[in-house]
Amino acid sequence: MIFFCLAHLSEKEEVIELLELNRAEEKRKILQKEHKSSKKEYRSGKLEFSGNIGELKKML
Repeated sequence: MIFFCLAHLSEKEEVIELLELNRAEEKRKILQKEHKSSKKEYRSGKLEFSGNIGELKKML
């Protein structure tokens, strides 16, 4: 916390930018992991598809 009291505005902005980039990268990793998991489920036949709203609600 002392760092933020002593840092110049440009340094604070740089830290914020780095944190935002790190956050975006973490989200990408999560999406990639979920995508791989979904592909695996699809290939194994575990996923169910339906165009019927009633059936979709039951699946939830």
